[in-house]
Amino acid sequence: MRPYISLLRVRFLNGLQYRAAALGGLATNFFWGLMLIFIFRAFFGDATESDGFAFRELVAYIWLQQAFISFIFMYDWDNELLEMITSGNISYELCRPIKIYNIWYVKLFSKRLARGALCFLPIILAAFLMPYPFNLSLPYSPLAFLLFIVTLLLALVLLVSISMLIYISIFKI
Repeated sequence: MRPYISLLRVRFLNGLQYRAAALGGLATNFFWGLMLIFIFRAFFGDATESDGFAFRELVAYIWLQQAFISFIFMYDWDNELLEMITSGNISYELCRPIKIYNIWYVKLFSKRLARGALCFLPIILAAFLMPYPFNLSLPYSPLAFLLFIVTLLLALVLLVSISMLIYISIFKI
Protein backbone atom coordinates (compact mmCIF):
# COMPACT_ATOMS: atom_id res chain seq x y z
CA MET A 1 0.00 0.00 0.00
CA ARG A 2 2.91 2.33 0.68
CA PRO A 3 4.05 2.54 -2.96
CA TYR A 4 0.57 3.65 -4.02
CA ILE A 5 0.39 6.36 -1.36
CA SER A 6 3.86 7.58 -2.32
CA LEU A 7 2.88 7.65 -5.99
CA LEU A 8 -0.33 9.50 -5.16
CA ARG A 9 1.62 12.12 -3.20
CA VAL A 10 4.29 12.56 -5.88
CA ARG A 11 1.80 12.78 -8.74
CA PHE A 12 -0.42 15.14 -6.77
CA LEU A 13 2.49 17.49 -6.04
CA ASN A 14 3.57 17.24 -9.68
CA GLY A 15 0.06 18.21 -10.78
CA LEU A 16 0.12 21.27 -8.51
CA GLN A 17 3.15 22.66 -10.37
CA TYR A 18 1.16 23.69 -13.43
CA ARG A 19 -0.20 26.91 -11.97
CA ALA A 20 -0.28 28.88 -15.25
CA ALA A 21 -2.45 26.22 -16.87
CA ALA A 22 -4.61 26.17 -13.76
CA LEU A 23 -5.10 29.96 -13.91
CA GLY A 24 -6.11 29.72 -17.55
CA GLY A 25 -8.55 26.94 -16.75
CA LEU A 26 -9.80 28.86 -13.76
CA ALA A 27 -10.61 31.94 -15.82
CA THR A 28 -12.25 29.81 -18.51
CA ASN A 29 -14.40 27.93 -16.00
CA PHE A 30 -15.44 31.11 -14.21
CA PHE A 31 -16.52 32.94 -17.35
CA TRP A 32 -18.14 29.83 -18.77
CA GLY A 33 -20.17 29.56 -15.57
CA LEU A 34 -21.20 33.21 -15.84
CA MET A 35 -22.20 32.74 -19.45
CA LEU A 36 -24.35 29.70 -18.60
CA ILE A 37 -26.01 31.54 -15.72
CA PHE A 38 -26.83 34.54 -17.91
CA ILE A 39 -28.21 32.32 -20.67
CA PHE A 40 -30.46 30.51 -18.21
CA ARG A 41 -31.45 33.84 -16.67
CA ALA A 42 -32.66 34.91 -20.10
CA PHE A 43 -34.73 31.72 -20.37
CA PHE A 44 -36.13 32.07 -16.86
CA GLY A 45 -36.96 35.74 -17.37
CA ASP A 46 -38.51 37.19 -14.23
CA ALA A 47 -39.70 33.79 -13.00
CA THR A 48 -37.88 32.28 -10.04
CA GLU A 49 -38.93 28.73 -10.89
CA SER A 50 -39.43 26.79 -14.10
CA ASP A 51 -40.79 23.24 -14.22
CA GLY A 52 -40.13 22.80 -10.51
CA PHE A 53 -36.48 23.86 -10.80
CA ALA A 54 -35.59 27.09 -9.01
CA PHE A 55 -33.14 29.52 -10.56
CA ARG A 56 -31.10 29.62 -7.33
CA GLU A 57 -30.68 25.83 -7.50
CA LEU A 58 -29.56 26.11 -11.11
CA VAL A 59 -27.00 28.77 -10.18
CA ALA A 60 -25.63 26.57 -7.38
CA TYR A 61 -25.44 23.61 -9.77
CA ILE A 62 -23.54 25.61 -12.40
CA TRP A 63 -21.02 27.02 -9.89
CA LEU A 64 -20.39 23.61 -8.37
CA GLN A 65 -20.06 22.09 -11.84
CA GLN A 66 -17.45 24.67 -12.81
CA ALA A 67 -15.57 24.36 -9.52
CA PHE A 68 -15.32 20.57 -9.71
CA ILE A 69 -15.09 20.14 -13.47
CA SER A 70 -11.98 17.97 -13.19
CA PHE A 71 -13.97 15.52 -11.07
CA ILE A 72 -16.78 15.16 -13.60
CA PHE A 73 -15.23 15.86 -17.01
CA MET A 74 -14.80 12.55 -18.81
CA TYR A 75 -12.56 13.58 -21.69
CA ASP A 76 -9.38 14.40 -19.81
CA TRP A 77 -6.90 11.86 -21.12
CA ASP A 78 -3.47 11.09 -19.73
CA ASN A 79 -1.20 11.39 -22.76
CA GLU A 80 1.63 9.60 -20.97
CA LEU A 81 -0.48 6.46 -20.56
CA LEU A 82 -1.76 6.64 -24.13
CA GLU A 83 1.80 7.01 -25.43
CA MET A 84 2.95 4.02 -23.38
CA ILE A 85 0.13 1.89 -24.76
CA THR A 86 0.49 2.87 -28.41
CA SER A 87 4.31 2.75 -28.47
CA GLY A 88 4.57 -0.60 -26.71
CA ASN A 89 6.52 0.77 -23.76
CA ILE A 90 3.81 -0.68 -21.59
CA SER A 91 5.96 -3.82 -21.39
CA TYR A 92 8.25 -1.98 -18.95
CA GLU A 93 5.29 -1.34 -16.67
CA LEU A 94 4.31 -5.00 -16.81
CA CYS A 95 7.75 -6.04 -15.51
CA ARG A 96 7.38 -4.07 -12.29
CA PRO A 97 6.39 -5.95 -9.14
CA ILE A 98 3.32 -3.74 -8.65
CA LYS A 99 -0.07 -4.26 -10.24
CA ILE A 100 -0.41 -2.09 -13.33
CA TYR A 101 -4.11 -1.40 -12.79
CA ASN A 102 -3.45 0.05 -9.33
CA ILE A 103 -0.57 2.20 -10.58
CA TRP A 104 -2.63 3.63 -13.43
CA TYR A 105 -5.59 4.18 -11.15
CA VAL A 106 -3.50 6.12 -8.65
CA LYS A 107 -1.92 8.20 -11.45
CA LEU A 108 -5.29 9.18 -12.89
CA PHE A 109 -6.83 9.78 -9.47
CA SER A 110 -4.00 12.05 -8.35
CA LYS A 111 -4.04 13.99 -11.63
CA ARG A 112 -7.74 14.79 -11.30
CA LEU A 113 -7.43 15.50 -7.59
CA ALA A 114 -4.59 17.98 -8.19
CA ARG A 115 -6.53 19.81 -10.90
CA GLY A 116 -9.56 19.99 -8.67
CA ALA A 117 -7.48 21.29 -5.77
CA LEU A 118 -6.11 24.12 -7.88
CA CYS A 119 -9.44 25.28 -9.25
CA PHE A 120 -12.23 24.68 -6.76
CA LEU A 121 -11.39 27.18 -4.02
CA PRO A 122 -11.03 30.32 -6.20
CA ILE A 123 -14.21 29.55 -8.14
CA ILE A 124 -16.18 28.84 -4.96
CA LEU A 125 -14.95 32.06 -3.33
CA ALA A 126 -15.74 34.11 -6.44
CA ALA A 127 -19.17 32.47 -6.67
CA PHE A 128 -19.95 33.42 -3.06
CA LEU A 129 -18.94 37.04 -3.76
CA MET A 130 -21.21 37.47 -6.79
CA PRO A 131 -24.33 39.65 -6.47
CA TYR A 132 -27.53 38.07 -5.14
CA PRO A 133 -29.24 36.19 -7.92
CA PHE A 134 -25.97 34.91 -9.36
CA ASN A 135 -24.11 33.90 -6.21
CA LEU A 136 -23.59 30.50 -4.64
CA SER A 137 -25.52 29.96 -1.45
CA LEU A 138 -24.63 27.80 1.51
CA PRO A 139 -26.05 24.27 1.72
CA TYR A 140 -29.36 23.77 3.46
CA SER A 141 -27.84 21.74 6.28
CA PRO A 142 -24.52 20.27 7.42
CA LEU A 143 -25.85 16.83 6.49
CA ALA A 144 -26.51 18.01 2.94
CA PHE A 145 -22.94 19.32 2.75
CA LEU A 146 -21.54 16.05 4.07
CA LEU A 147 -23.57 14.04 1.57
CA PHE A 148 -22.34 16.34 -1.21
CA ILE A 149 -18.70 15.67 -0.25
CA VAL A 150 -19.29 11.90 -0.12
CA THR A 151 -21.07 11.97 -3.48
CA LEU A 152 -18.33 14.06 -5.02
CA LEU A 153 -15.63 11.64 -3.90
CA LEU A 154 -17.65 8.66 -5.12
CA ALA A 155 -18.11 10.40 -8.46
CA LEU A 156 -14.35 10.89 -8.70
CA VAL A 157 -13.73 7.21 -7.95
CA LEU A 158 -16.33 6.20 -10.55
CA LEU A 159 -14.96 8.55 -13.19
CA VAL A 160 -11.43 7.25 -12.75
CA SER A 161 -12.78 3.68 -12.95
CA ILE A 162 -14.56 4.44 -16.22
CA SER A 163 -11.39 6.05 -17.55
CA MET A 164 -9.50 2.91 -16.58
CA LEU A 165 -11.96 0.82 -18.60
CA ILE A 166 -11.24 3.00 -21.61
CA TYR A 167 -7.47 2.65 -21.18
CA ILE A 168 -7.83 -1.10 -20.74
CA SER A 169 -9.88 -1.34 -23.93
CA ILE A 170 -7.19 0.61 -25.81
CA PHE A 171 -4.59 -1.69 -24.30
CA LYS A 172 -6.45 -4.81 -25.41
CA ILE A 173 -6.79 -3.58 -29.02
